[in-house]
Amino acid sequence: MKKMLAYVLTLAMTAGVLVGCTGKTVVIENQTENVEKAENAEVAEGAVKTGLSVMATISGENATAEATGVATTDISLVAVTVDDNGVITSCAIDAVQGKVAFDQTGALVGETGEILSKNELGDDYGMRAYSGIGKEWNEQAAYIAEYAVGKTVEELKTNAIDEAGKVKDADLASGATIHMGSFIGAIEAAVNNAAHLGAQSGDQLVLTAISSSNGSAAATADAEGSASVTSNIIAMTTKGNVITSCIIDAVQSKAGFGADGQLVGEVGGDVLSKAQLGADYGLKAYSGVGKEWDEQTDAFCAYVTGKTVEEATGIALTETTAPADADLAASVSIAVGDFVSLVEKAGTFVGAENAAGNAGAVKTGFAVSASISAESAGEKDGSSTTDVSLVAVTVTEEGVIESCKIDAIQGKVAFGADGKVTSEAGEVLTKKELGDDYGMRVESPIGKEWDEQVEAIEAYAVGKTVEELKTNAIDETGKVKDADLASGATIHMGSFIGAIEEAVNNAKHLGANAGDELVLVTNTKASGTDATADAAGATQVDANVAVFTLNGDTITSCVIDALSAKASFDTKGVAAEIADSTVATKAQLGANYGLKAYSAIGKEWNEQVVSFCEYVTGKTVEEVQGIALTETTAPADADLAASVSIAVGDFMALVEKIAK
Repeated sequence: MKKMLAYVLTLAMTAGVLVGCTGKTVVIENQTENVEKAENAEVAEGAVKTGLSVMATISGENATAEATGVATTDISLVAVTVDDNGVITSCAIDAVQGKVAFDQTGALVGETGEILSKNELGDDYGMRAYSGIGKEWNEQAAYIAEYAVGKTVEELKTNAIDEAGKVKDADLASGATIHMGSFIGAIEAAVNNAAHLGAQSGDQLVLTAISSSNGSAAATADAEGSASVTSNIIAMTTKGNVITSCIIDAVQSKAGFGADGQLVGEVGGDVLSKAQLGADYGLKAYSGVGKEWDEQTDAFCAYVTGKTVEEATGIALTETTAPADADLAASVSIAVGDFVSLVEKAGTFVGAENAAGNAGAVKTGFAVSASISAESAGEKDGSSTTDVSLVAVTVTEEGVIESCKIDAIQGKVAFGADGKVTSEAGEVLTKKELGDDYGMRVESPIGKEWDEQVEAIEAYAVGKTVEELKTNAIDETGKVKDADLASGATIHMGSFIGAIEEAVNNAKHLGANAGDELVLVTNTKASGTDATADAAGATQVDANVAVFTLNGDTITSCVIDALSAKASFDTKGVAAEIADSTVATKAQLGANYGLKAYSAIGKEWNEQVVSFCEYVTGKTVEEVQGIALTETTAPADADLAASVSIAVGDFMALVEKIAK
């Protein structure tokens, strides 16, 4: 692995000694004021500490006739949440490597600008080809972060590595071969720096940075050149879309070089962040509020904690990006535009599948399958029948089902031999909503209704993987073989397990956390029109279906889909042949649904629905109910209307159903 930086960042740093990535021992000065303030505050049940470690070094090489000179800044980043017993509940690891090159004339070589982190670079970082296990840097770092969860630092130091800092744990070695000693040292520093800042167990942890070399300049006859790298870093926890803790720091690294391409002075060693510099940064004397940079940064982080990402990024600023809000301006006079940008970038990871270190996160999955059949009228009325099966799950990274909901819809439209519709149009209840009215109890050998049997299946699935369900619950024909399950459900299990498997396979990180309530809701209507001499009769079942996860009244994830099933018949009640009984949902149709060409914003139905779901995630049910709509029920809110132009009245009705 390329050499990483050896500086420790901390907003709330305790005294300690840490071995950095370069192998140097870095002594951390005692900076306990913020920790003491946080620890003396009342701590809520379930609270966890948030910690950040930043290690930075700079190195350089002179330009020669054969090679350009270069100044390289390496920054390693670790964020954690940790409980009061020292157990790591989530962990995120990243790194930034900024290089500025120059030639023998002091001119800059190559472009300056944005510097992507190693996680952001992904395969472009180029470690895979040199890895003994064929894994890229970001994959190995993610594996280490996941391995750390559930362990204390002492357990990591004892069980994961040998005295040389190399991996000795077989499971860890299968996913990471990069030198582990430096990573565990950085994790230890993050744990030591951690303080109660508002995070709770299960909150999502995001670690990201915005880095650039834009401050670099070529050497001239009158002035030294500068190889400059600036990195602004944030560790942020969220519950839904609400910020529950925040730590910000920054690294400014510079190396000088002359018009001869030679470095000026000694270039090499540790670089302290602004937070670690503390009073030595020297801002206090020039501050309008009499506070140092780290103190003002603490105040900004405290101000945005408890706000949604949208509220935090909507803070009013002056032309110089200093706070315009009087309350914030009383404790923060520095420009905070870079901080707002960090919060905005971190916010893009909220609920995302690649959100780092979210130990409490679970995936939300949904499976919908639908079919239609039709029978012609004869001695009795003809009909078309639409059957829809629905399964929703939340599932852990290990594939263990954390919660499960199952329901079904059967929508029928009847017509006579005269081509007239004989059933009334209107709402179609799900089988769960029908309860005893569905009528399975009298046919059941165990005397249980459909909804009761399905609830037994749901409960049985929780805590198991799909493979465990397939192996232990059913035989080769799909019938129940598990005695406990058979006592509560005799309906054919093969199809249910297949649907559960599909829901698990579809599951994604959308913002839900372990313990969130899983809700499956539908709105279905059936209708029909009579056949005439000029037109065939028609039956139609329209279903809007949704899965929500809730933390209290706050939506933590959302998936919405819809389908429309149609059949036709003539004036004699003869049903038209249905070539394909399968009914695809709008999401399953994707681009084939064909809305994009007619969309004012150039987006397909499924894309707009995803945008709607992302918009409501993090909001309370009441806040979603208050979304402003036009007369056609399209969004009136400018932010939402930018990505959603379709009518959302049906979606709002699903949210309304949660509220009831």
